[in-house]
Amino acid sequence: MKLKPWMAGNGRLLFLMVTVLVLSVGLAGRLDTLVAQEPTLPPVIPDAAVGHDIFLDRCANCHGLTGQGDGALSSDLPAPPADYTDPEFRRSRLPGMMYNSITNGILESGMPPFGPENSEPVSEEDRWHVLATVYSLATPLEAVEAGRTVYEGNCAACHGETGLGDGPDAANAEAEMPDLTAARYWFNRSNEIVFEAVAGGGIPEHAYELTEQERWDVVDYARTFSYHYVNPNAPAELLEGARISGFVTNGTTSGVVSEGVEVLLRGFSQDFEPVVTVTTTVAADGSYLFELDPVDPDWVYLASARYHDLSFSSDVGQISPTEPELVLPIMVFESTTNPDAVVMDRIHVLLSFGQDTLQVDEFYVFSNPTVEVFVGESGVPAAGTVRFTLPEGAQNINFQRSFASMQSLMPATEVIQLENGIYADTLPLNPGETELNLIVSYDLPFEEGMTVERPLLYNTLEANIIIPGEGVTLAGDGWVDQGVQEMPGGSFSSYIKSNMVAGDDFSFELNGRPSLILDEAGNMLPVQNNSTNELIVGGAVLLIVVVGAWFVLNRYLTGDNYAENVESEQEEIDRLLLAVVDLDDAFEAGRVDKAAYQEQRQKLIGELAAMWPSHQS
Repeated sequence: MKLKPWMAGNGRLLFLMVTVLVLSVGLAGRLDTLVAQEPTLPPVIPDAAVGHDIFLDRCANCHGLTGQGDGALSSDLPAPPADYTDPEFRRSRLPGMMYNSITNGILESGMPPFGPENSEPVSEEDRWHVLATVYSLATPLEAVEAGRTVYEGNCAACHGETGLGDGPDAANAEAEMPDLTAARYWFNRSNEIVFEAVAGGGIPEHAYELTEQERWDVVDYARTFSYHYVNPNAPAELLEGARISGFVTNGTTSGVVSEGVEVLLRGFSQDFEPVVTVTTTVAADGSYLFELDPVDPDWVYLASARYHDLSFSSDVGQISPTEPELVLPIMVFESTTNPDAVVMDRIHVLLSFGQDTLQVDEFYVFSNPTVEVFVGESGVPAAGTVRFTLPEGAQNINFQRSFASMQSLMPATEVIQLENGIYADTLPLNPGETELNLIVSYDLPFEEGMTVERPLLYNTLEANIIIPGEGVTLAGDGWVDQGVQEMPGGSFSSYIKSNMVAGDDFSFELNGRPSLILDEAGNMLPVQNNSTNELIVGGAVLLIVVVGAWFVLNRYLTGDNYAENVESEQEEIDRLLLAVVDLDDAFEAGRVDKAAYQEQRQKLIGELAAMWPSHQS
């Protein structure tokens, strides 16, 4: 998967360096447990078709859908993943070393282990299947077909049609014919090693004239005797039939929903255009079933049920040739109007300065720790659900909704103003952690000694205020100064306050004059030399950097392993696709005008197309 770049230059470098630090902190303690494993030969011939599904699920996040090293997490790693499609890769790599890398990881490059050290380990057999997928992604079909022609004309007489070393001339050869289907032969042989072995005169009593390219091609083909090759660019074949099923359960009561509730199944093509829309009703046991024929394995599916006028959706799923049955459970919840269901996990605040202006970017992270969906205190989501306040005098107010842990931003057009200084989202808050991420940007007139204040409407676990540069200090009850931290592109001060309750004042005082201000282009410049060309990280970029770093830190230090981080990426994919569905529904209902609909949908689809590991045979 590959996310669109969301920042460049100093900001991207800064985030990368923060991530490197986080990786070292989060994984360094495990170095002593990652002991090299004794190489294990595959119990069956590795199959790229089997390994492909595992590759998409566990590897494509970094290595990319086609193995080009351009996955969604690739830019966050200390070293870029290898590009399998580079000919040098398949020519120089040893299968045994690659298998060990999959098993034990390469921590200095940010690659986790997928062997026994992983809490969800990939089996030995499946690791070999994944390696077969890597070789398939690395080897073009043209090379295999060209190599077959060379092999049949120059090699099969001794090595046999299937590489077993049982050709008609094998008995007369001086040297014993190796079994080219055996992993043991290839385990510690790269293509380069075999390439040199078949150079002119390299095989006793065997005269042949092969060009350099023909030698590379025949080695590529000969290696396929040891694994089941799959053409990575072959078009997906339609499946004769598939079943999509699941249960609709009530997460509040732990029971199943009543018979007759309608379930809507939507299918989306690779470009995330709707291609399937069918409905059915829930059976008495809470189950539903869709039978589809034929099925394109590139399509993805999302099931939803409407319960008490609220829509609840499954995760996103995909059917494959090896798994033609897809289970998409749907969980619905009873609703609540009790604001105690809302907890603000974090408020990250970045304070930037213009000419006599305080520019504020705030990132809110909301959770719902209950088993009921919060629909607002009025019980009508359109009248406002999660509320928040802004300081008096806030101007140029802008709201954005965050996906993919700050890597995807969309206008939060659903936010409404209730009264002066109070705003509200109109989307229900489902149970779960970090269910709502909002960014609010606004300006305030700046003067030295000013106080910024407003009341908190919900219990808040922690707030963090970041001030780029030096010169301005923060004071206020409960705020803890974290000191000045140096980072690429400049320094910033950080203040933290914890465990605030609903009704508390969220307030602080600013003293001093800023050493950095934002220019009209959004770049930070030293106050003492406004004409300098040395650009420092822009305000909004720094917010993304710091908050993005918090997300990475949270993933690595609170998660058990990398596999859970991959799951969180899948959750973001689900949310993006749900956002497409909601946007489509809003447009059909006339709540969004055509221009805004097209613009927002294009942005969402761009992110999805870059992230989703669509099936490729």
